[in-house]
Amino acid sequence: MTEEKQFAIIEELSAFEDWTDRYTYLIACAAELPPMPEEHKTKETLFPGCASKVWLFLSRRDGRIFLECDSDSLIVKGLLSLYYRIFNGETAESVAGARLFFEKETGLAEHLPPDRLNGMAAFANEVRRFAGATELF
Repeated sequence: MTEEKQFAIIEELSAFEDWTDRYTYLIACAAELPPMPEEHKTKETLFPGCASKVWLFLSRRDGRIFLECDSDSLIVKGLLSLYYRIFNGETAESVAGARLFFEKETGLAEHLPPDRLNGMAAFANEVRRFAGATELF
């Protein structure tokens, strides 16, 4: 299921040839990320290693993984919304075994600053680790 969601993201981003338009799209995606409850924005949920502030609260219900996340940067929040779409509500097995390819296929891997790309990889790894992955990116 995570592959289908990534293909949908690739198709959406491919509609924009100009990178300014793609960044505008990411900012628009930020508005689609469900709000994270303020009580979950704590020192413990502040994700380390990101240039921007990123909060991540993970939970598991009925064998499925659920994310709550937020950022103080609109671009990062837009990126988080893409990972949210891919992982949220998926089975732990699906999340743990997910291989992310949308960043490369859309050119995000080439157009994001290395520190931002590394932060997003660390974010995805944390979600996958929570789901039970032993092999990380």
